[in-house]
Amino acid sequence: MRIFFLAICLSSCLFTEVVWGQLTATQKLIHDEIFRLGGDFETGESPALVQFIGPKFKVSDFEMLTHLPTTQTFYAKRCKLNKFSIECVSKIEGLVELGIVECEVDGDCFSSLRENKKLRSLILDDVKISKRMMVEIAQLDQLNELVLDYSVVPANFKSELVKMKSLKKCHATACGDITDKDVEELKEAFSEVDFTVTEVSMAEIEARRTKDVNQAKKKQDSVSK
Repeated sequence: MRIFFLAICLSSCLFTEVVWGQLTATQKLIHDEIFRLGGDFETGESPALVQFIGPKFKVSDFEMLTHLPTTQTFYAKRCKLNKFSIECVSKIEGLVELGIVECEVDGDCFSSLRENKKLRSLILDDVKISKRMMVEIAQLDQLNELVLDYSVVPANFKSELVKMKSLKKCHATACGDITDKDVEELKEAFSEVDFTVTEVSMAEIEARRTKDVNQAKKKQDSVSK
């Protein structure tokens, strides 16, 4: 990885004026590396969507994000996240939407996201949310939308959620720890917030997991070829 970034730095110094489409030389190298590892990188006038998909993306790979400050949407799927990973995400100045899907989150590291002044939407899908993580999420004053799908919420979920004064929309799907009483109290507390909870059957949950496993295997096979 150090050799890879040395190559990037040398390329940046030698070819600062060179672009491929709308990408700089550095971003083009990162684009290729993300695809090599099985991720996704969609561009318009600038990098619009970047996805790290699968365990091939190591914590050190998140440093690539510090070279993509205009990225609007970033998703981490089935990766391991820690303080360093999230600090790298916090360097994406243009980030508007952050999705964390089926990731193992090591430690309490979400406070760094306060640096993402343009961040409006946080999506946590199949994530175990710790009490400390919930506290740090509630401190993200810039958030307008919080989506919790198939995630485990902590005991302080309700008490922290009501502190999010900038929130306009909150949606939870298949979060079994949220009771009917919680829903009633949150709707009362969030009179100006679009708060919805969707329940799904075990059959639907199992079908989703099977689909995710098959998609992951297909993606991995395509990368291996």
